[in-house]
Amino acid sequence: MEKIGDLFSVGEAPEDDAPVQDHEIYQRSKVMKLHKFEEKLKLWDKEKNVYDKKGVDQFGNEESDPEIIKLFNLWKEQRNLTLNAIEVSGENDAQMSEGWLIFNAGCTTCSDGSGLPVNISTKELILKMIQEFVAVVNVQIQHSGLPAGVCLARSSLDGYCPPDQVEFIQSQVLKSLASLFETKNSTMIISKPYLNAA
Repeated sequence: MEKIGDLFSVGEAPEDDAPVQDHEIYQRSKVMKLHKFEEKLKLWDKEKNVYDKKGVDQFGNEESDPEIIKLFNLWKEQRNLTLNAIEVSGENDAQMSEGWLIFNAGCTTCSDGSGLPVNISTKELILKMIQEFVAVVNVQIQHSGLPAGVCLARSSLDGYCPPDQVEFIQSQVLKSLASLFETKNSTMIISKPYLNAA
């Protein structure tokens, strides 16, 4: 995962308050890299029989991009693991797509920041979204009855939710859920030890 994270990285994501152009440049370079990698990984998965026999040294002039060469090495490593597993287990690898595994892993690495579009919501928009969320929970309660428990997760460490809005969002979600449960003649008890988990 560390090798994949390093290879899929396009550098540090701009700070939230950086100019929009910086974010656009960052997003564009990330998308271009993902597209380039996806294209190669799909090819190698499709032509496994050909690329199983090839090493990086056999690429010749076919490929000079150092990132693609590193990517191919990762694909070969994963492919060798698959082939070893097949040999040991005797199972067919028809469902295995090493490139797809690597690509999905690369898309979820955050070594260079979240890479998510910057969109800081206003308090009014946050409250509107919370109302919509509570309406969905209400419909679910009408269909399935009251839940025995509700588990909510929060994070300000992933670059997605601005850290200065986390407490506001959490308090409003809990307040809105408590109001909903009151209308159902039920009480919501908040488990304090987990309230401050990031």
